[in-house]
Amino acid sequence: MQHLGHNLSDLRRRCSLRPYRLSISSSFRVILECLKAVEGLHTLGYLHRDLKPSNFAISLKPDDDSIIYMLDYGLCRYYLTKEGAIRPPRSKLGFRGTVRLFELTTGRLPWKMYGDINIVYELKVKFSPEVLCKALPEGLGSFVEHVRSLKYEDRPSYKFLLNCLVCILMKIGAVLDYLYDWQVENCGQRFWHWEIPEMNSNDLP
Repeated sequence: MQHLGHNLSDLRRRCSLRPYRLSISSSFRVILECLKAVEGLHTLGYLHRDLKPSNFAISLKPDDDSIIYMLDYGLCRYYLTKEGAIRPPRSKLGFRGTVRLFELTTGRLPWKMYGDINIVYELKVKFSPEVLCKALPEGLGSFVEHVRSLKYEDRPSYKFLLNCLVCILMKIGAVLDYLYDWQVENCGQRFWHWEIPEMNSNDLP
């Protein structure tokens, strides 16, 4: 940990865009790299169970700060049996992880203000991809729909999910080896802006 720099949550707050968020170009390239890390962990048979921006960080070295590292494996669990099958779900399981998901792109989430996990759960169940993604590039809805369609025993199609992100980057004209927002002066100012409307729990059905 001492050899790592700022985490993604800190980097988001340092950006000049309001609400505090990364540019669209940086956001989707960051998500692409994070998803690759998640896929690698799942391939090894492990679930992280605490994915959030603050558990991903860049290198402390300025010449290496384009690499994103996954952190904090304290809640990590092996989810496969000795035969390689997915373990059956447990009958009782307490809340794990955090009530916050990726907010790098929008800067906020409609359930962020709630600390009660039951309220957060209800809001997440009711939320529609169209609401959360209405101001974001076309194609993100397909990504969210695939994730929401997965049942406990299903394996995500990482090929499909990664392809969704690559297609979005192509549509917005981003280049994978562009500098990230934190690598340029006045974080976010030298990248195109994307207007994000106000959003709260009232937007949910």
